[in-house]
Amino acid sequence: MKKIFKKNFLFLIVLFFLLILSLEIISFICCKFLGIEKKNKNTQRHLYHPYRGHQLNPDYKRKDDTNNEKIHTSKGFRQFEDIPYEKPIDEYRIIFMGGSAAYGIGSGSPYPFHTSLKNNETISFYIEQLLNKDLAPVINKKIKVLNAAVTAYQTFQHLIYINEILYKYSPDLVIFFDGNNDFYFCNPEFNHFLDYQYSSIKLISSFNNKDLTFSFYSLTNSLSKYSFFFTLLSKISQKIWEQSQQFIDKTQIIKEPDFYSNYEKTAINTYIKAYKQIETLANIYKFKMIVCLQPQIIFEDPKQLNEYDLNNYQITIKNLKNDLNDLFQIRSFIFKVFDKYFPSLPFLDLSKLIDSKYKENIYLDYCHLSPFGAKKSAEKICNYIILNKKNLID
Repeated sequence: MKKIFKKNFLFLIVLFFLLILSLEIISFICCKFLGIEKKNKNTQRHLYHPYRGHQLNPDYKRKDDTNNEKIHTSKGFRQFEDIPYEKPIDEYRIIFMGGSAAYGIGSGSPYPFHTSLKNNETISFYIEQLLNKDLAPVINKKIKVLNAAVTAYQTFQHLIYINEILYKYSPDLVIFFDGNNDFYFCNPEFNHFLDYQYSSIKLISSFNNKDLTFSFYSLTNSLSKYSFFFTLLSKISQKIWEQSQQFIDKTQIIKEPDFYSNYEKTAINTYIKAYKQIETLANIYKFKMIVCLQPQIIFEDPKQLNEYDLNNYQITIKNLKNDLNDLFQIRSFIFKVFDKYFPSLPFLDLSKLIDSKYKENIYLDYCHLSPFGAKKSAEKICNYIILNKKNLID
């Protein structure tokens, strides 16, 4: 009897381990087929952040995106190396802020795939390179640019970021490369703090509500670094958790009863409020500001686009959530709002970047730039800085 029990017990153990092995092999195949990497500290671009929602992961690197090279510094900036808080006396320091276009993210479906830009292909890299060539000899200072852009950031996160840590770097100039993430909302009820739908906002809400789907996701996520099975399960549970979140979408364009009035109220509640507070910080910490309205392919003349950009333009038009004419109208409202609320704030319109036909593509998708597009943006920003040197630098 004991021998039979022992045999059965051993059989069950072997069967159990075969089942585990089978699940792991099947999960491995599924992950490879779906392009899902086993989760570890390197594969996540972002980490949760207590104030800003999310931040760049210093350890981020992925074979299919960065060729297994790190593109963030130890302090979470998008460049080769960190810079010290203390600014040398012979340095003119610029902080470059924005969302994914300023960061230099790549593109994916429905657009052609492109990896994230290399650190020597971003707008901030080209700004530093060009200004050190054309401006540094004139002002007798070397130019250093700190790229503090983070994907999906809105202007309220710039405000928090400067308050939290960036002021310690004693910038002389802060350049904001904004637009797509929060300039085109037109709903007076929209609140960029309460209605932001990414990162730790979801996490905190689920934790406070003791959400079971979130608890399951947390468990599988913590085990995903050890197993492809839990990696796959974590991905599935994440989708279930995200879909269970109940957020009211307030990003739709509301034109009635008065289109411009609605837009002005929305702008006041979002980026105007943020920039006004940043202006106060600029006065306290003695830095200048430039706001750049970022390029978007819908505002380009299709006749000036090469074949690659024209394909991206057509994909964008096909997938637009809002009416194209409404977006053109809102762009005109942006100019009007800045003239009214920021008459002396340097404002550079880059929304239509292409002024002649180029052989190389400017865009990777609807607003993210190719290395060539990043360089063209940097050239226009640098030209503006040099032309306005008296007000911005002297």
